[in-house]
Amino acid sequence: MIGRIRTGGRAYRGHVLVRWTATPGKPGDRPTDESELAAHFKLRKAAGSGYFEISHPDLSHLYPWMTFGFLEDLAVIEAFRSEEQMQILCGDGIAPSSDVFAIPVMDELASFTGEYVSSVDRAWTVVTAFIASDCTELVGDWHDL
Repeated sequence: MIGRIRTGGRAYRGHVLVRWTATPGKPGDRPTDESELAAHFKLRKAAGSGYFEISHPDLSHLYPWMTFGFLEDLAVIEAFRSEEQMQILCGDGIAPSSDVFAIPVMDELASFTGEYVSSVDRAWTVVTAFIASDCTELVGDWHDL
């Protein structure tokens, strides 16, 4: 697993505790507050692409976690609710649903139809809502994979 983010309101010095890594640029898995993740996201966004995996820092709670990959202005988010349940966030209409787009997943590009592509800003909003609430149902429509 590439990285994790703590969600669900566990405060650490006034911030939600964050555990994350990203590709490219931040190998490993380390705890920080959410502001460091936001700063790294801004750097990756300025560079034009990035990939994050987001979940709890408490290793006894592997689920839920989500992935967030983006290239330029397009992004895809997948959620892992349990070992058996994986979902993908439905797109926001930024891309034609039948077109295919290459989006970073780990260190490679993966193909997704526009049906599951969102704007990078909408995707970041979903990520921050997940961090704040630990509940992916609150942040959009999901399709079971």
